Amino acid sequence: MDAQAGNHQWTYRITVLGGLDERWSNWFGGMTVAVENEDGLPVTTLTGTVVDQPALRGILNRLWDLNLTLVSVKGEQIGNRRQTMPPEMKRKIISWIRGAFFGMIGYAAIVLISVGRWDWLWGWVYIGLLAAVLAAHVAVLVPINPALLADRSEGLRQKGAKPWDRPIVMVMGVFWLAAMVVGGLDARWEWSRDVPVTVHLAGLLLFILSWVIFLWAMVSNPFFSESVRIQPEHQVAVGGPYRFVRHPGYAGACLGFIVTPLLLGSWWAFIPALLAFATYVLRTALEDKTLQAELAGYKEYAAHVRYRLAPGIW
Repeated sequence: MDAQAGNHQWTYRITVLGGLDERWSNWFGGMTVAVENEDGLPVTTLTGTVVDQPALRGILNRLWDLNLTLVSVKGEQIGNRRQTMPPEMKRKIISWIRGAFFGMIGYAAIVLISVGRWDWLWGWVYIGLLAAVLAAHVAVLVPINPALLADRSEGLRQKGAKPWDRPIVMVMGVFWLAAMVVGGLDARWEWSRDVPVTVHLAGLLLFILSWVIFLWAMVSNPFFSESVRIQPEHQVAVGGPYRFVRHPGYAGACLGFIVTPLLLGSWWAFIPALLAFATYVLRTALEDKTLQAELAGYKEYAAHVRYRLAPGIW
């Protein structure tokens, strides 16, 4: 059944085995969360309006990520008006898109000015991948959790952000941009000669994987903030990639840093790329320490999921 036919809106009643409390409401698009016991087992019912079928799939995927068993999904048409996004949320999302657009122009300029020509294939591949990643933020989050994209529009200016976080991210950004510049200069002056195509392709595939991991973490965690902070009604994320490591978004970003030199075909670009990687490892350590000290339930989660970034390593 379509969640929306024409301009008609539907209300859904989704029942799963397992217990969730009302604090999960925001993660499921503002749906009402109620728990009852049936034969000694907790049964959770989510009730609320769903804009369209992708939004319904997003809710069901989140339940799957939490390892909850689906019992039933019942829909009922409730009206003929399309649900609209709150104006303030819409304004923030547009602000994020505008910032991403101009940021993308800046990234492209850095790469192309560094290489000094227009025909650098791997530079254009890198630019195209960055553009696809930014577009994926909108394509993935708007149907599932537009509030998160709106929240991320504030960048590192978010209320409650830890004072040490912004300097770390700024240093990381400098090293990341430096990796682009060094990669472009390397291609211009041919410092890294005869890099096999297989190295470029390996970097390409791993770069895509890194952002798949990052986006997976983002859609699995409704509190996936741009800055390190404890948010109102903050809950520990336990689904999706958070079943394997405690900071999968950072794991994806770190992988992206490491493989960028491979994609660009520059051995010298490993120097700034590894420095960017090191700053994110530092950020991971500090954030993990903050969450263990300030977020309820995180210590228990950390005892269950032992590794921060890489299973079996750290």
